[in-house]
Amino acid sequence: MVSLLMAETNLTNPETSWILWGGLVALSVTIALRVAWAGRGGDGKLKSLGKKSWAMAWIAPAMAIIAIVAVEASSRLTPIVSSDSANDPTAAVSANAGLAVEGHDWTSRWIANAERILEPVASGPWSTPAEARRDALEKATRRLEQDFERVHGHGGRWELPVEIVERSAIRKQTATTQSHKLSALASNSEMHYCVVQLELSHKTRDLARPYWREQIGGDRLVAMGVVLGLACLLIVTTHIYLRLDLASGGSHRGKLQLAATSLMAAAGIAAATVLSA
Repeated sequence: MVSLLMAETNLTNPETSWILWGGLVALSVTIALRVAWAGRGGDGKLKSLGKKSWAMAWIAPAMAIIAIVAVEASSRLTPIVSSDSANDPTAAVSANAGLAVEGHDWTSRWIANAERILEPVASGPWSTPAEARRDALEKATRRLEQDFERVHGHGGRWELPVEIVERSAIRKQTATTQSHKLSALASNSEMHYCVVQLELSHKTRDLARPYWREQIGGDRLVAMGVVLGLACLLIVTTHIYLRLDLASGGSHRGKLQLAATSLMAAAGIAAATVLSA
């Protein structure tokens, strides 16, 4: 069974959606029955219990607000599902195919052993060597991010600095030119290419870990904190509501219900704003 934190998946998954929504309904019913039983005043009839339970009707929209915010937070809690090709460490060879450069046989083949993979990553054609080199390094950076997610399963929106990859994960690089005919009327033009040799290993994945933790891990902590904060607010609001309702003998029940629902709605809007920032 997949994790219940993966709300985006669970809402459309029959195996787990009933657990999510059933749990929310069960919690609401349990709170309502507990309140009704505590305030029954010795009357255990179902009609009396139902009337007492209606005092907690505001719990239903409050729980719906928490569910909506939880779904919003699920985009940060749900890992991106990798494609089948991303699960194969050599799959990117065809996507980032090397480029044969005379005198540099490493530019057109990858080298693998038990500890690491050395993979060539080639740029596209560019008009200047600097642009070609930047393109190759950016592709190598994306490839290292994919390798990190393949091994650790930490998908999400995050970026690894190109400078770090260049300094610590690039083993070789070379440049070359090829002749291209840009149009039928133009003469052949020399376009620049750059090929870098990227190391994929435990060492380079450890290099990416702090950046993932800072960006993705921080976002997920915020998302979980927002959802748990709303749940705690619901518990506190319920406690205050019950104390005030009992103290007033139910004479201000409608106003208290409106205030409790408004408080949860305002908190939900604030939480959604934080998650969308």
